[in-house]
Amino acid sequence: MNEKLRVVGSLTRHDVRNKFSAVNGYTYLLKKKHKDQVDIVDQLSKIEQVVSDSVKIFEFFRMYEQLGVEELTDVDVGTAVDEAAALFSGLTLKVVNDCHGLSVLADSFLRQLFYIFIDNTRKYGEKATSIKVYFENVESGGMRMIYEDDGVGISAQNKSKLFTEGFSTGGSTGFGLFFIKKMMDLYGWKITEEGEPSLGTKFVIKIPGCAISGSEKYPFA
Repeated sequence: MNEKLRVVGSLTRHDVRNKFSAVNGYTYLLKKKHKDQVDIVDQLSKIEQVVSDSVKIFEFFRMYEQLGVEELTDVDVGTAVDEAAALFSGLTLKVVNDCHGLSVLADSFLRQLFYIFIDNTRKYGEKATSIKVYFENVESGGMRMIYEDDGVGISAQNKSKLFTEGFSTGGSTGFGLFFIKKMMDLYGWKITEEGEPSLGTKFVIKIPGCAISGSEKYPFA
């Protein structure tokens, strides 16, 4: 049954993407034809935005469908951060990556986690100039992996809704942090946002010792 659902989902996304491409093509031609009519061009641009948002939703469905399919293996956190940052062309944010050599039990979606974090900082951090990713041991065992930036942070009233499906303060689909929460559930990790409003965002991921590969290299107090 799961295989049937996966195939149907894949075929549906493929067909709908083709339809979206056709809509974008017709929209482009109409904008070119009516380029001197500002109101028409504006409405066509809104159609393009709706199509773009719909494509993002389909991409989320594709990724969500793949959650839990891969077997958890040793993944170098530092490499995942570097690869996520490299996906952005002309990234102006300074990325301080102190996680090289740290291996955890995860899958290829770990890179997606950092991609979502960086993308959110880039879009909504406003005054953000830098990002830092690091980890620290926890006395009771395990460790805390931390992503923080120096942007505007998250307001107190929004903190409790951050990981809710569809919640967004910036007009996005609102699926990014919801997807991350589902990843955390799959990995057996816990995530919280502990930044100070106006001082920056700080996501803290609590990783149990059993999920840290080669944990003898990271003795706990």
